[in-house]
Amino acid sequence: MLSASEVGELNAGTERVIGLDGPQVMRERNGLPHVIYGMHLLDERLATLARHPRLVGICEQLLGQPVYVHQSRVNAKQTGGA
Repeated sequence: MLSASEVGELNAGTERVIGLDGPQVMRERNGLPHVIYGMHLLDERLATLARHPRLVGICEQLLGQPVYVHQSRVNAKQTGGA
């Protein structure tokens, strides 16, 4: 559904957000990121994904009604993490 270029941009946005300090980035004991909340509020590329016409269109078609972002997060799975 997304081009390789679009996925690359989203990966770059995710990497940037994972590096942030703040309450939205929950970390493992060793300091590595575990969960990052509100992704669409922290990076414009990720905000664009939340409004992407192809993604929104499919969601609205499946649900039969308008959709909105209730919560966004990334679970960063670490080797040996929680």
